[in-house]
Amino acid sequence: MAHARPVVATPCAGTRDLVAEGDNGLLVPPGDEAALAASLVRLAADPALAARLASAGRATAERFEWARVEPRLEAALARWGRT
Repeated sequence: MAHARPVVATPCAGTRDLVAEGDNGLLVPPGDEAALAASLVRLAADPALAARLASAGRATAERFEWARVEPRLEAALARWGRT
């Protein structure tokens, strides 16, 4: 996502919190090689979709850049009395 490339992922752990099917990436069931292959073919066949997902993925990744995360982390630590 950070490199503005379309993402194909499995909806496991934190991924399901970051990747929204069809909005900023494509999700495939874990271990489903056919679904993975179909998603990759879909992206190769539809450059507009790939570009849209890549752009939306980059926007998602930007929410987690250190410059944005650090102030919130510092504030949380201050609230918890750790600074």
